[in-house]
Amino acid sequence: MFMRVTLVSCMACVLMVGNLHAQSRMAADPNIVDQLQLERQAIVQNGKINVPQFSRDILMTTSAAEGMDRAGNDAGAMAELKTLEKYAPLSEIPSYNVQMLCSWLYMKLGDQTNANACKQRASAMFVILHQRSGGGLQPGDPVRVIMTSDMVEWGRSQLGNAVAAQPYRYNGIELQEVTFTGLMGGSKPTTAFFAIDPRVAAVMNRTVTDIFAPLPLANMPPLQLQAFNDAQAKRIQFLADKSFNYSALINLCRSSLKEAKLLESQGDNAGAMAALRNVGQIRPIDDTPLVDLIATYSALLGKVGDAAGQSKERLYLFGILQSIAHSGDGLSAQTAIHVIAVAEEYTWLGQKKLHLQKQSLINANGRQYDAMQAADAQGNSLTYYFDVSDFIAREGGH
Repeated sequence: MFMRVTLVSCMACVLMVGNLHAQSRMAADPNIVDQLQLERQAIVQNGKINVPQFSRDILMTTSAAEGMDRAGNDAGAMAELKTLEKYAPLSEIPSYNVQMLCSWLYMKLGDQTNANACKQRASAMFVILHQRSGGGLQPGDPVRVIMTSDMVEWGRSQLGNAVAAQPYRYNGIELQEVTFTGLMGGSKPTTAFFAIDPRVAAVMNRTVTDIFAPLPLANMPPLQLQAFNDAQAKRIQFLADKSFNYSALINLCRSSLKEAKLLESQGDNAGAMAALRNVGQIRPIDDTPLVDLIATYSALLGKVGDAAGQSKERLYLFGILQSIAHSGDGLSAQTAIHVIAVAEEYTWLGQKKLHLQKQSLINANGRQYDAMQAADAQGNSLTYYFDVSDFIAREGGH
């Protein structure tokens, strides 16, 4: 399934990105390139720095600073960037996005000396990402990165936006497969492969990835925000559409998924795809926005060689997951999680690493809820509420 790596693209300085990108390719001081390479290694070797958190802070801080810049608050944007100095001076932060945005802001604030210095560092980071770290377009030649933010910046420095990411295993090595749109001005999605420094990957692997954690809508790139809105509308429409037999469709989805996964495990990806597409006898797959269905469909598209279709479905899956994530935290009936099938309740609990202890159906405020008492790995028990009113009504009335 989709691995949640926070890939919030730095959209800053759109008007100057093309120009800076060209300069980044033209002339980078080798001494500055070497210096930033050393800074990158020092970050990994410094046990006092939480590298995954540093990476997230780079993405979130540049996004926030860019918003301030758009609003005309250049001094505020620079102050926001300087919050990263809790890690290192801005001049030592090996980030294309940080240095690019610094250059833009210093120029607007009338400090041409610092603007030029940041531009040189951005140029050096371009060389590091594109000439010293691997090609990226084939799994056998991944881009070697230190932080997840490097993956975003690899695309951003080529005018692209990262819209989806998932693990990709190649010759026993765990890579990240990232889909970009707009790369080098192209109209088709592009897939690139990244190898995260093993020391950083080990830290990341110790952290449970929560695909149902809500991401801030304000920080979503336009394509992700559109995917969220589209998925939310489709899930509402799915339950409101009385033109199909809901119970029959859910049963067909269950049996088709079971057969598809069995065939996939036997190496018959084409057969698995054919089995999954049986769902279309009742309703098209893309109009059936169920988590497990779309996740399996996306994975199979990749295995049968339909990269464009897989990219489309990954974005759709992202929208579905975020639609569920933003519906509520599930800690009360008032903040219940909205699901459109029973299976999604168990998927949610499974992804949260929660063990179901007791389940009951309750009525409150004219709605029906599944109250699921579940325990975490430490034995702590809580009750989570899922709003099931709409699909229960469909089960009774088809």
